[in-house]
Amino acid sequence: MPATMLERLTDRLGTLWAESHNPMAEMRSAASRFLEAELSDQQPSPRQSPRGFARMLIEDNPQMRSNLGQLSHEIRNPEAIETADELISLLLPASHE
Repeated sequence: MPATMLERLTDRLGTLWAESHNPMAEMRSAASRFLEAELSDQQPSPRQSPRGFARMLIEDNPQMRSNLGQLSHEIRNPEAIETADELISLLLPASHE
């Protein structure tokens, strides 16, 4: 069964964070941006894996599921996104990029 768009976005974000110099700092930054955009109040725990936190922000987030149609239209190939910051910007409403 092919991965859903939310799974692909989650996998990509988890990979980008895992490859980062400072995954926890990037996860905290993303959490702040999601909080500011009123999309999630989740914060990474000190031992949270990048993939696990990406799942909390994207796959397990009802607001992301409700925006799936728009995300699928705007993001055709998540695997081509080069930075976590770029991916987060694509997930947030235009007023919070």
